[in-house]
Amino acid sequence: MSQQSFMNRRALLKTFGLGAVGLAVGSQLGTGMRASAQDAAPAARASAFYTQMIGDLELTVIQEAKIGLDASLFGLNAEAGAAAALLTENNLPSPAIDSTVNISLIRSGDRLALVDAGLGDFPFPGSSANRLIPTLALLGIAPTDITDLIITHFHPDHLGGISSMDGVVAFPNAVHHIHSVELNFLKNTSGTPLDDFINAANGRLQPIEAASQLQTFEADAELLPGVFAVHTPGHTPGHIALRLSSGDAQAMATLDVANHVVLALSRPDWYFGFDADPAAAVETRKSVFGMLADEKIQVVGYHFPFPGVGMIARDGEGFRYFGA
Repeated sequence: MSQQSFMNRRALLKTFGLGAVGLAVGSQLGTGMRASAQDAAPAARASAFYTQMIGDLELTVIQEAKIGLDASLFGLNAEAGAAAALLTENNLPSPAIDSTVNISLIRSGDRLALVDAGLGDFPFPGSSANRLIPTLALLGIAPTDITDLIITHFHPDHLGGISSMDGVVAFPNAVHHIHSVELNFLKNTSGTPLDDFINAANGRLQPIEAASQLQTFEADAELLPGVFAVHTPGHTPGHIALRLSSGDAQAMATLDVANHVVLALSRPDWYFGFDADPAAAVETRKSVFGMLADEKIQVVGYHFPFPGVGMIARDGEGFRYFGA
């Protein structure tokens, strides 16, 4: 990956209007006003998918995108260069990180649910995205077949694909579920460095709300048979993971409780640049992955190497992931 194809913390925050001097791309994307960003939107094409059963639940993981990041986003409370050194120690490229976006598709009885919708046509620099709908087509699934879309939190690599730059709802028959805490944050927060990110999220949600397709839920809600919301705060105020349970089989989709399979698991105490409350995110990360390790529950990682399905084990003060 070239120096130009991934983003360090300063450049990324600047691009999305999160730094002291930003380009305010976030708010403009919310209304589709930025022509140059629209030109940069990735072309839609199919990608990979992986399917397995969890009891009677059918789980399919779709590789929707790859995002280029810099190791400096990790370990903000560690010594400079610690994250890059840990990547090198694990024989991984450094400082460039190629972060996968894994979308879960869950079939539960007659319900067909997506867990987030990826970037869609959101022009995240250094990414190759917009693969969800073409890959669904490979599976014989049309956007109109999706009955439910679970929004785990408001970041663009999770809800960018729920509607298009020009305001078209991507999944017109789906009830879109969002945690009441997260929606309240989006509707009632302003005057912070996150404003452009929030405006972008509200812009993507607007056509969903206009079509009366947005529905809130509370923590621990059963969103569809065998699929339960788990409030996992820190990354965002209303961030959720999902517990999948059918018979004796269980799995947990951890979403952004961990944003890298080595950096976040080996050093769960490290702060991540996009965690709204880094200290709370650390406590959540330790709790969730400690539970998965101790109870031997399968993990589905949103930003883990595709397909992100495997097991977690304790490893010193941290954790280690073993792919399926």
